[in-house]
Amino acid sequence: MRLFSIGLFVLLILLAAGTIPLGAANKADSSEALLSAESAYNNASIKNREVAREAFVGLLLDSIGSEERIVRRRATYMLNVYFSEDPEVLHEILQFIELEAFKALRTEGRVNALHLLTDSGNEAWDQGRIAVASERLEEIVKDPPADWGPKQAEYLQTFRNRITQLAERPAAVSAFGTIQESDPNAANFTDIDLFICEASHDDEDLVVETRSLAERLAERGFGRVRLRVWPADAGIPASELSGHSTLFFDEFLPEAKEVGRVEEIFAESSGLPSFRAVPNQGEATSWYLTLFVCPVTGEQTIAPSRLWLHIQRDAQKDLAVALLDEVRGETLAGAAIDVRPIRMVTIGPNASQLRYFKRGDEDEARILFMFLQGFVPGLELVDMSENYKQYDWIDPGHYELWLSPDLVELLTP
Repeated sequence: MRLFSIGLFVLLILLAAGTIPLGAANKADSSEALLSAESAYNNASIKNREVAREAFVGLLLDSIGSEERIVRRRATYMLNVYFSEDPEVLHEILQFIELEAFKALRTEGRVNALHLLTDSGNEAWDQGRIAVASERLEEIVKDPPADWGPKQAEYLQTFRNRITQLAERPAAVSAFGTIQESDPNAANFTDIDLFICEASHDDEDLVVETRSLAERLAERGFGRVRLRVWPADAGIPASELSGHSTLFFDEFLPEAKEVGRVEEIFAESSGLPSFRAVPNQGEATSWYLTLFVCPVTGEQTIAPSRLWLHIQRDAQKDLAVALLDEVRGETLAGAAIDVRPIRMVTIGPNASQLRYFKRGDEDEARILFMFLQGFVPGLELVDMSENYKQYDWIDPGHYELWLSPDLVELLTP
């Protein structure tokens, strides 16, 4: 990712504080502005994270109805990637389907809003938001916009079906969400997220007991506490978590001292998988713990392959977006490829490379390589498994596409 400029960061702070009207700041509808805001959000320090987040979300929401197709698509994609399970962002998107606001949107903006609501994570929905969505949907059906068309009606019906499913889900599912928000006056309180593996998220007894644990943690001096669902296709495979309640911590950071306290509070629970504490092997995050509650279910799930795309020049951004559009919908090992956000790097190979990191991924890597060769000239396949064999945080199905700095045009298959 690029480091954001001081000028951009000042703009982000002003946007977040409301000093500059958001609509006025975004009239340029720039795809570049979205990538810069994404970089600012990803690179923000803990102190400035919330300011950068607010500015990033505001810019994305303001862009989903843009006149520029690439801006609309990129904003919708980023909202889905970063904030699909965020209840605050969902609340903002729900404002788009208030009848008069919905009529005022461009056609593309209406479709994007409905798409985002349909794809938002279950955790973002509570009974109140479901009720609001249902009421607003019925108002749109009774009094649709004058330029209403079949495509919009199709998206609307898909979202209505989703709301019906949410309203009928087990009561236990409504227990997910934020139990306690962060206290800005208690900066040294450790935040903790509790995750229940997806295969067990509708086990009412398990959810109730885990919710009770989360509430006890909130009452006893922790910061933000959330109860969430861990998707089967997320970074840590369910098979590695199954049969335990696993607390991940950074052993060289201050929150490591909280492990014993979490275990003591956990011991008051009943019916949860056995507790274990495991040092985090991934990127360190200060004042943050995660606890995964995952009973044995007997289900075997395979995480989809994940593709990260790295570029070395600003001029390659649109080219990278077009390439990822070609990749979406393709499958490896029977599952759709999970396309990750584009990464800007300052150092990389001179030739375009597709890299894989597990020896067992070689066959799938060659399949993906053959597909990408149709778009990327001079592409090389590089086996990184020997270099990374000591890193257990890299899961099977991890692929990285690095574009040559000289690449200016994709091939036409």
